[in-house]
Amino acid sequence: MKRMFLVVIGWLLCASLIPAQTPHHDDVSCQWIVEMLRHLDTLHAASTRGELEKYFEGDGGISLRTHRTYHYRKCAYLKVDVDFAPAPPDAKSQTGQAGDRIEGISRPYVALAVTD
Repeated sequence: MKRMFLVVIGWLLCASLIPAQTPHHDDVSCQWIVEMLRHLDTLHAASTRGELEKYFEGDGGISLRTHRTYHYRKCAYLKVDVDFAPAPPDAKSQTGQAGDRIEGISRPYVALAVTD
């Protein structure tokens, strides 16, 4: 019993001396992702399309004024889908206006770039 106790204590001491591995956050790609997530945290429902377009730009493919896929300006593979409420007085405009309000933003995801 005493021997078992000493083995457990020895094992705990050895385990505590091994340094914990830290993830590598210094890669450029990881920095882009962290930066993108921080920019997304600044956006919320009622933010404007103009605020979103400081960090994201419209992806290629089909889009509507009320729904569009955007990619992060620094990496076209990092994307979000955004729903908008058209701003008045140009509510009939088919293209997005800077004053359109965000109604919802998807979680960020990775996808191949789409071009027109």
